[in-house]
Amino acid sequence: MSENARELHESDSDNRHRADESDNRHRADESDNKHISDGSDNKHIPNNRHKPVESDKEYNKRNSEKFKQLGAARFANEGNWCYFNSINHILQQLYPLVTYMVLNYKKIIDDPNDYSIIKALSELLKKSFDNDKKIITPRRFKMICGKVDDTWNDNNHQDSHEYLNFIITKMNENPGIKCKFIPGFDIKPSENIGLEESFDKIIGGLNKNHFEQSKLTNKFSGLLGYNYICAVCGKITKNYDPFNIISVPIPVKNNKDNISIYDCLDNMTKKSQLDKKNKRYCGLCGVENQSYSSCQFQNTPQVLIIHLIRFRNNLKKIKNNVEYPKILDLSKYFNPHSPDKNKSKYNLIGVNIHQSIGRDSNINLGHYTSIVKDKNNGKWFL
Repeated sequence: MSENARELHESDSDNRHRADESDNRHRADESDNKHISDGSDNKHIPNNRHKPVESDKEYNKRNSEKFKQLGAARFANEGNWCYFNSINHILQQLYPLVTYMVLNYKKIIDDPNDYSIIKALSELLKKSFDNDKKIITPRRFKMICGKVDDTWNDNNHQDSHEYLNFIITKMNENPGIKCKFIPGFDIKPSENIGLEESFDKIIGGLNKNHFEQSKLTNKFSGLLGYNYICAVCGKITKNYDPFNIISVPIPVKNNKDNISIYDCLDNMTKKSQLDKKNKRYCGLCGVENQSYSSCQFQNTPQVLIIHLIRFRNNLKKIKNNVEYPKILDLSKYFNPHSPDKNKSKYNLIGVNIHQSIGRDSNINLGHYTSIVKDKNNGKWFL
């Protein structure tokens, strides 16, 4: 996996086991070349779940055999669709997303918005679930993506990272519901904690309890906290930034070094001084200066997406291998006061790969593929 473009992880809090990466990766059966258009079938999944809503975890445990019956089709490219379909192949294996689609299918399909991304994706995944190992050409879904954002309205080569961020953003927007946020809701009155810890706990819950809450937000969105230390007077300023995808530089000096994902995360979170172009104004001493900065996780989503930045400023590609542990533990990168610090272990479930074309590894040329772990049997396939 020397050319990973971005890596997706799924929380091991759902007791899903990671297949060792040394396992053989299995290609989908190629014996059936039947093509199916995703726009030809508008049948609905019967909606017979009007009982009190269970959590996804409870529902999955009770109905594990039903979910094992869901198939997975292959998506055919038309033109330069590799960025598009390589991500779609990963999306259909994301267990939290699949369970949400199945649990809420009727509600999603009844959305009157004909250009709803969550609705169009749900229709595509339903078609995939019903046509295991068949070939589907997702023309309708591609068309709707183009209607929502003109970037995806042609057959030109695009960046899979940008496409994935678009899909997650739109999924988070579409099923928004009104909810009331009460600061400090998760702090018990009896807790004897300091002001800073209390503040960090409140901030840690913000991303989960904002006013326009989507049921998918906690599955894909997290929160980073940044500390800025004035280089003149030492005043500390805190900023918080929500994320869907973490972009992580690869800290190498040559293309022969093998590094781990922890090396990348150490580099991302370490204390460093801002350059002259990014000076910050200090409200205490009134001096614009090159402050020191560092970041920590406040909370992380159920599905963590890491984008490895493989192109330098001169557009030359970094080809070094990036090694992964069997379990990715992010606890040391968390704010120590975060209530989610102990919910930060992840299993690798998918890798999206950019394969360069040409000697110079041009950022604008290449082919995208994905290596994905099957959500039911744990086997890897390309």
